[in-house]
Amino acid sequence: MISTLGILLTFLGQIEKIRQGVLLLILMGSLSSFINVMLVTSIQEKSQKDKIGRVMSLVSAFSWLVPLSYGFVSVALVLNFGISHIMMICGIGITIISFVFLAKSKVIKEEI
Repeated sequence: MISTLGILLTFLGQIEKIRQGVLLLILMGSLSSFINVMLVTSIQEKSQKDKIGRVMSLVSAFSWLVPLSYGFVSVALVLNFGISHIMMICGIGITIISFVFLAKSKVIKEEI
């Protein structure tokens, strides 16, 4: 599912009409919400009951990555990278990372 989000992000950088962008943003927003719910549910199911608080705090500790990504995008824009190129590179990166994780994860293989 995360790889689908990466593919949609890649397409979002290449739109020509506003309707395409609106449709992609609706799909991405819905998919992001679904992924977040599934992630939290999976973490709670797989974690030991007495360790859920610690695990969830680790997950929320990585929220510093969001402003860091804003900084990287800002630097890329200052260096005259086009936003469509940035979105395409990030979308491809998300897709590749999710496929690598899917191939190496024992937990996901057991679920499938």
